[in-house]
Amino acid sequence: MPNSPPIVDIVAHRRARLRLWIDTHFNTSQSAFIADCALHGHELNQGEISGLLKKKSFGEKRARSLEISARMSPGWLDRLAEPVTSATVLQSKVTSINASENRADLDDANTLEAIEIMRSLPLADRRGAVTMLKMYAQNVPVKPKQPSPAPDTAAA
Repeated sequence: MPNSPPIVDIVAHRRARLRLWIDTHFNTSQSAFIADCALHGHELNQGEISGLLKKKSFGEKRARSLEISARMSPGWLDRLAEPVTSATVLQSKVTSINASENRADLDDANTLEAIEIMRSLPLADRRGAVTMLKMYAQNVPVKPKQPSPAPDTAAA
């Protein structure tokens, strides 16, 4: 079947997407994520979120409920946008920084955070991350990477 979607371990995908959401919206802080949900009337348990990110059952009902609690768009945890990698997380942060109107607002805490992000990346991803940071420092707009089109298997 040439148009069938790729086979995905949906639970692993949901875990990766939840991690991406927490990393990009709450600076990797599960407690900030939980506090934000509580501010909007949704009580979440730290142990449960930690479990969902590791080995706890993460079914359809829980995914939809969590999307509502976190104010994600419906189906966000299951969306197959692009592979979730540490490079994707870094790209999302760089795009956010580029959108900032006043770069002078970035302080030493952000510099330390950037260093920690670099340290957390696999060695293979660091070169690309350094290139993006150099482009940012030179005021070169960093455009989000577009997912490459799926190969046309019908032509083979």
